[in-house]
Amino acid sequence: MKRILFFVHYNKYNGFSDYVIYLLEHIKHIYNKIVFVSNSPVSSDNFIKLKEFCDDIIIRVNKGFDFGAWKDALLKEGWERLSQYDNVTLMNDSCFGPIFDLKNIYTKMEHESIDFWGLTLHKKTKRGILGTNDHIPEHIESYFICFDKAVIFSSLFQNFWENVEYLDDIKKVTSRYETKLTSLLSRNGFKYSVKYALNLDSDIIDKDVAIWHPDLIIENHIPFIKVKSFVYFPYQKYIIDLIQKKTNYPVDLIYDYVTEVFNPNLSLQICNKLVPVIPANECISITNIAIHLHVFYLDVFEMYLNYFNNISINFDLFITTDTVEKENKIKTYIKNSATEKHLKEIIITENRGRDILPWLNISDKLSKYVIAGHFHTKKTMDLKEWTGITWQQDIFELMLIPIEKIINEFSKNPNLGIIIPEIPTMWHIKPYLENEDERNYFCSSLNELWKKSNCIKEINFSKLKTIIMPYGNMFWYRSEALQSLFKMNLKSNDFAPEPLKNNLTIAHCIERLPVYYAWNNGFDYRIMVFYPPKISSFIDHMILSDNYYSIKKSRAYRIGRFILSVPRMIKIFFVQKD
Repeated sequence: MKRILFFVHYNKYNGFSDYVIYLLEHIKHIYNKIVFVSNSPVSSDNFIKLKEFCDDIIIRVNKGFDFGAWKDALLKEGWERLSQYDNVTLMNDSCFGPIFDLKNIYTKMEHESIDFWGLTLHKKTKRGILGTNDHIPEHIESYFICFDKAVIFSSLFQNFWENVEYLDDIKKVTSRYETKLTSLLSRNGFKYSVKYALNLDSDIIDKDVAIWHPDLIIENHIPFIKVKSFVYFPYQKYIIDLIQKKTNYPVDLIYDYVTEVFNPNLSLQICNKLVPVIPANECISITNIAIHLHVFYLDVFEMYLNYFNNISINFDLFITTDTVEKENKIKTYIKNSATEKHLKEIIITENRGRDILPWLNISDKLSKYVIAGHFHTKKTMDLKEWTGITWQQDIFELMLIPIEKIINEFSKNPNLGIIIPEIPTMWHIKPYLENEDERNYFCSSLNELWKKSNCIKEINFSKLKTIIMPYGNMFWYRSEALQSLFKMNLKSNDFAPEPLKNNLTIAHCIERLPVYYAWNNGFDYRIMVFYPPKISSFIDHMILSDNYYSIKKSRAYRIGRFILSVPRMIKIFFVQKD
């Protein structure tokens, strides 16, 4: 059998993911010719990679989406040359794979008495595309569909493609072309089949099997799994586990794409972002490291100094504070300590913008380092008077004691842009919940800041039920990961004067954005956690999911988090005191 594949690619951020190369590499042997059509730009390096697996490469603007791209490619190839093939396959990059062998499916389907076929069937529905009134007819899902000679030769098929319009609304493209092509050919005598047709109860029979039931896709050995299934299927990590258990597909390709394209909240539900604080011998390859500490209170600074003195790796320390008197006392504390050799500079800055503005004011100095840590000495959110637990202790144990492990995480993963601490122990016991007014303010302000900083990636903070943020605003970051924030060049007059009347300020907004700025700049994030990995994974999925606020209000959540805090409280009450 002589086969030709027309493969359509699109990346809304003009990137190019490795899963596409993997897919083409592992299906190339099936086809006599592969025509690659990209609706987004392709770099010269990726163009060279594609030439190894593709016979023709077409770069075009995203005009008419997939059907516009297939039309251009089919017409460029020409009906006369297409008549030389026994099979024309149309496919797009909206799926990962192949997770199972594809060639055997061709062998089976091409021996059946059918004229065109696909992998999955979308059942007829009573409702239309995204709630429109027109029903959706039964049709082969267009991410993968094959046609034999009888169809290719037909004037019906050729006229269909010649009359495809370059529509600018994806819903119209889906309604007019994807959902109608199967019935158009079927009404005119052509027979069709699919590798797997969903047979479900009536209450869910109208759902798209490829998107809503990836578990069934895997169980029935369909070679491709839709990217969107990781958005709509509620147990994404279960799908990853299934793929690892039943296939040889490298799931790192899924992780890489999800991290790049999906927002941090969604990628957290799919990928493991947790780094447990456990003893480990780490080999540090990054030596260009800075730490910034903004000093409000000198007694808290003394606590930091004890930890700085015990850091074994080399780093440069930048301290900001608001008075000459504090500067002199800081110098006195540091003199003759192990930290003295690390002190790079003490900068006097006005007490404005909490610890945010002082940090931004020296961002040019910190940007000369590969990795930087941002810390401060605020005393807020302290429950020591009745728990024995201080907020700072969490930061020390999560962000300073395991510093070798933190730097090594950056060393191992050049795409890692920021590491933040998990929710403080005190909030395990007494959860903090924003009220509706605070939430509305933050969502509106975050969307405004996102737009103001000219971010490329799309996110609507109003649709997120929780924000993944460095609680307490202390974290480690790769300097280039936060350039979107630094390039805003925020100044003193952008921040409210101290003392602040409430928590609704631009400084509080910026505290919520570092993870998202890192994502916008193409970087991943990690969360340092106290708990063992398996427990952390459960907490990661449940507590930081979009059900966060409803879960936090429940008694079960508070009891569970309190129980998990007991080992730390025992350590603080008894072990440390002894």
